[in-house]
Amino acid sequence: MICGTPVTPGQGRTAPRTRDLPPYPAAPDPLVASGVGTAAGFAFTVWLIGQCLYVIGALCPWCVLVRAVVIPLFRYVTRYLSRPGSALRALPHRLVPLTLYAVVAVLVLERFGTRLL
Repeated sequence: MICGTPVTPGQGRTAPRTRDLPPYPAAPDPLVASGVGTAAGFAFTVWLIGQCLYVIGALCPWCVLVRAVVIPLFRYVTRYLSRPGSALRALPHRLVPLTLYAVVAVLVLERFGTRLL
């Protein structure tokens, strides 16, 4: 008896059956999420390069360290997430990071020149 009302088996609330429930949305793939996070980190690194060179006018050791780590991380995560046989996988794996390091070095040398020596 609940609240003065007799209860018989099978009466009252029952759990919904599985077929009555709406389907759950698919969970996001963690690898895609890591690719998006790495791309955001790379975009932040490019912004840091611009800030260090043209706004602050100084080389921040933290920014240099972040550049040294994020550039190859972005390359290898992008390469891993690309489809087999794509152009991203066809490039030699060290070519892109070394090219980006060279671009940053040229920008730093162009901005600071002989003050680095």
